Amino acid sequence: MKHALLFLSVILLFAKNTLAQPAVEFIRNYDIGRHERFFDIYAVEDGGYVMCGASSAVPLHWGSILVTRVDAAGREIWSQIFDAGGKSDAYSIIEADGGDYVIGGRVDNRFHALRVTSEGNLVWRSDYNDGVCNAVIELKDGRFLLAGNNSFRSPRYSRIICIDGEGNVEWDRVYDQIEYSTFSGIKETENAVVATGSGRPAGINRGYAWAVKAALNDGDALWTHHYTEGDRQFSTSGMASAGDGGFVLCGGWNSDNMLPGITTVPLITTVMTIG
Repeated sequence: MKHALLFLSVILLFAKNTLAQPAVEFIRNYDIGRHERFFDIYAVEDGGYVMCGASSAVPLHWGSILVTRVDAAGREIWSQIFDAGGKSDAYSIIEADGGDYVIGGRVDNRFHALRVTSEGNLVWRSDYNDGVCNAVIELKDGRFLLAGNNSFRSPRYSRIICIDGEGNVEWDRVYDQIEYSTFSGIKETENAVVATGSGRPAGINRGYAWAVKAALNDGDALWTHHYTEGDRQFSTSGMASAGDGGFVLCGGWNSDNMLPGITTVPLITTVMTIG
């Protein structure tokens, strides 16, 4: 049987010559023994990396969550497969204070998260009704936020869940200002959180980049904004903090016609924190 080989590539950028090609420090392949794919990677405190994704005995039919830990040179330390009895994917992973890893994703159509030790042992796992988790962060107070959406069907709305270290829900909010939306990134701010993603208002065949600022104590929306330009179809997939107190979103746009073969054009835009 042919097995998928997972790979990790680390690139070092040198400032001596801005036109020079970046040097590749290493490329590693990981044959876990099934068909696998990584969706996220996190640089851990000791200099190594931890990745999450999906694994299956059947190609392109993901069945279990995969977590792999490697050292700073990309050498595999351990890999664990967590079977939840359904089609599973893990889209986001972080290292929590204390060294455990918290992972977000889905099992079938259920919003799913789990916590494992630095050795790969399961601490807890939990479903949170329908939907999918696309992003996980740890707050300064030790709680965690899980961001994504509440359904695989229309109408689908963006969602944030706040949990404690044991996976118990402290609050769960759905943001229905834009139909068929999802969050793909989330950042903590002063007494609040800003989540960004994409959505499409009802009756409009055009996607928007959008952002929500929510209170940390209960998740109530403080403001929401959507961003678009003409008839372009926006889609965002990541965010980072900007030096001016705002955020930078990355993703892509294409024509509103959505014809087959149209190529998505890279997009980068700045969103200011207001309100």
